[in-house]
Amino acid sequence: MPKPIRKLYVYAYQSLLFNKALEKWSKKHKENKQLVVPGYKTKLKNDEFSKHIISILKKEAIDLAKFKCQTMPELAAPGIRRSAFIIIKELKSSSLESDELNKNKKKLKLEFELPKNTYATTLLNVLFKHGKT
Repeated sequence: MPKPIRKLYVYAYQSLLFNKALEKWSKKHKENKQLVVPGYKTKLKNDEFSKHIISILKKEAIDLAKFKCQTMPELAAPGIRRSAFIIIKELKSSSLESDELNKNKKKLKLEFELPKNTYATTLLNVLFKHGKT
């Protein structure tokens, strides 16, 4: 597997951990803070977000040192800080139209820009999850 793809898996896993903690944290907090994405250099503190990360890491049976990846150092992920919430830029949508790939279904085309280190799949999950309630 090419190195960039392997690294993408590591980054995706870090984001999964971050998003799980953010989901719990954001139930009580609405301020846009810089929060830690877990990695081998991450210093977890006694704040509520860090406690969520610690709890999730325990459930996953992984510790931060694993992000150092001794056997494949090119995959090492030190961790970063990321905003709790993002601003979507250039959001555009089409009208609902017939979906040529799925009979009797409709489709909607979306275009948008996201900041670096954010995933469109997470945004789409949020958009469509809220659309069902």
